[in-house]
Amino acid sequence: RFKQFATLPKMQPVKRAKRDATASTELHRRKLRECLADGSFLHPTKEGTFNFCDLAEALAMCCGLALLQPTRKEHAEKLAKEIGISRRHIVFILCDGMGVELLQQHLAPERFLRAGERSTQLRAVFPATTPAALTTLATGVFPGQHGLPGWELRDQKACEFPKEGIHNHIQLTILDSVVRDMRSGKPACDLGFSKQEIYLQEPWVARGQSNRKMKFVNAYNGTDFTEWYQDKYREDIMTIQETAYETLGKPEGSQQAIQYFNNGIDCILRSIDEAEKNDWKSFIYMYTSHPDKHMHELGISHHE
Repeated sequence: RFKQFATLPKMQPVKRAKRDATASTELHRRKLRECLADGSFLHPTKEGTFNFCDLAEALAMCCGLALLQPTRKEHAEKLAKEIGISRRHIVFILCDGMGVELLQQHLAPERFLRAGERSTQLRAVFPATTPAALTTLATGVFPGQHGLPGWELRDQKACEFPKEGIHNHIQLTILDSVVRDMRSGKPACDLGFSKQEIYLQEPWVARGQSNRKMKFVNAYNGTDFTEWYQDKYREDIMTIQETAYETLGKPEGSQQAIQYFNNGIDCILRSIDEAEKNDWKSFIYMYTSHPDKHMHELGISHHE
């Protein structure tokens, strides 16, 4: 019996598959190193550069808060100094998808948004998706730690395995009014998921009491995701409108986007005015889904 087991022929394909997988993995690693070496890919932790983790920690420092596990504390301290820890009011505006290359493609060098392009630039996380980036900015850790590389996640808690038909995997979607399973439509909390199982890291605003008046301006207040990263400040919000999908590609689409952005700026100015009247220092975070929302529908070269 031992002899039979030792020479079992069906073991050979398994060994061959392992060798093939190892060779394939090494090939991908070599290609990745080549892309980083020739500049096709940009490494987010390259020395002499700042990234989204550095920015998140710098903002936390400016608000009198500290991350429990800083990724590169010296970089964050330098960036916080550049932002201005002692400034009375710090306004952080995030325009989704508005990278340096896009600005260079569509704007003349003398335009306002390109005026500072030679100063501090940030490297995005990988993958450079909206959920990965927003969650890194909220937590100060990379996607491999916070676990939200995309809006749609196939969760391991209830995934199926070969030859086992008793499991039905859950397709979590984060970009919704509540985190839900898109197969059944049920909220994740009704399927046994706790907040800690969805959001693996705490947002940096939860690390203590900020020394600034916090305010959040966007069109998505009141969703599970925004309430998670706003934490105890979820009541300190100002909600603006968002451009309707059916207007994208039409002149009114970009006109609406600009008008709603202007409304957001008005909210920021009112927040600063309120802070001044009450002798508060403030931190205001405004998020807009443009130009990313337009680009998903129209591409990056469309005139709108």
